[in-house]
Amino acid sequence: MKFFQKHKFKWRPFISVGLFFTLATLVTTAIMIKVFIAIEYDVPKALCVTMHALTGFFVFPYLLILHLIVNWKSLKSYIPSIRKRTLKRHQFVSVGLFVTLVLLVASSILINIYEAKNDIGETVENNLLIYRYTIVHTISGLIFLFLSIFHLIVNWSLLKSYLLSVWNISENRAVFAAFLVALCPILTAILLVLIFFK
Repeated sequence: MKFFQKHKFKWRPFISVGLFFTLATLVTTAIMIKVFIAIEYDVPKALCVTMHALTGFFVFPYLLILHLIVNWKSLKSYIPSIRKRTLKRHQFVSVGLFVTLVLLVASSILINIYEAKNDIGETVENNLLIYRYTIVHTISGLIFLFLSIFHLIVNWSLLKSYLLSVWNISENRAVFAAFLVALCPILTAILLVLIFFK
């Protein structure tokens, strides 16, 4: 019992490393989806789509919300800069990440709505809307990736210290927990594809 009282769980490394792993999963699966669509290979495409959806809907948003809560004080300080139009680079990146995240979520929800309508009865209008929202989703995903890389570069020393501190017991638990959280949708997707593509 003394061990857990002495070594408190640290949320900041958990959130940062979890976001890093889930973003890597989202980017990798997005690229693989495009490749498997191009070569018309259904089983790996289904696996990648499932991983992308589970990670994008269930893990990544919650880690982002935790990230916003942990960093709320610094994010709140950006609001006067937005009004005065005097954003610094890191402030611009944070605001840009938020805006592109909203576009990603909205376009993803709209794509799923129109694909569900296509299941009922396919129309040209639905296909056109799916195509448009897929373009918005892809472009905003690329912008989000670019801004995330810049955000990662700005905060690399902090993330690196989390990843290298695996010998520190309290931070080791947080990094390991983040890895497991990022791994859950991948394993779930593999199981789902194995069940449905027997």
